[in-house]
Amino acid sequence: MEKALNVSQPDLGKIKPLREYFEKEPEGSMAFLFGSQAKSLARDSSDWDIGVYFKPKDYLELEKEGDYPNENKIWSD
Repeated sequence: MEKALNVSQPDLGKIKPLREYFEKEPEGSMAFLFGSQAKSLARDSSDWDIGVYFKPKDYLELEKEGDYPNENKIWSD
C-alpha cells in the first residue's frame, strides 16, 4: 500500500522579500525556483531552493564570491 504524500501548494508570498530585493538590485539578473516547490511536490516542511545569477562585474569575476549589500533583507527565517 502506497502512502499518500502530504503535498502543499507553495505560498508564493514567502518569496515576496526576494522579489522586492531583486527589483532594486541592479547586479542580479535572474532568480529562479527549483526543487520540490517548483514541481508542486513540496510538503509543509519543505525548504525553498532558489538559484540566483549575478552579473559579473568584469570578465575575470566569473567564479569569484561577491558581497551584495542588503542581501540579508531577503532572508526572513
